[in-house]
Amino acid sequence: MFSFNTYFDLLVHELRSFSQKNSWVYFVLLFCLAFIYFTGTGSIGEVLGVFLIYVAAEICMMTMITLIEEKNYIASSLFQLLGNIIFTGLFIYHFFHSGQYQYAIGSIGFILGALKNISKYHFHYSLSFIHGGSLFFFNILLFYLVYGVYGNITLQVLFQLI
Repeated sequence: MFSFNTYFDLLVHELRSFSQKNSWVYFVLLFCLAFIYFTGTGSIGEVLGVFLIYVAAEICMMTMITLIEEKNYIASSLFQLLGNIIFTGLFIYHFFHSGQYQYAIGSIGFILGALKNISKYHFHYSLSFIHGGSLFFFNILLFYLVYGVYGNITLQVLFQLI
């Protein structure tokens, strides 16, 4: 187990750990940036920005896991919510940029799970209506709203898929 004085020290530790375990990611990023630069397609700033935001969200999730291992559930639930909000922001950006929204559907369920953890550890109140079954039906409803309203899926086809 680790003992950290501040959450900033923990974030720096997780960033170092991520960089050591996933150094190949930086080579892929450099390749993508070089490709964009030499071909003139795409935006270097956009790729770099999305990469940095994604890494920040991933570091929050890694910090959450470390805090769970230290049994600091209050702080871990905050990092869980922060990471999920950042991921959802990326999915919303992706929706406006390319019109694809399939990742945002599941992300809402993750945020609900994070809110359940915060209510449990911070406010000592259980949001009992948020559980596996309710999230399953919530995602089915969102799937239908997205693909049924904007696509060609009817309720009958949806229930055949289930």
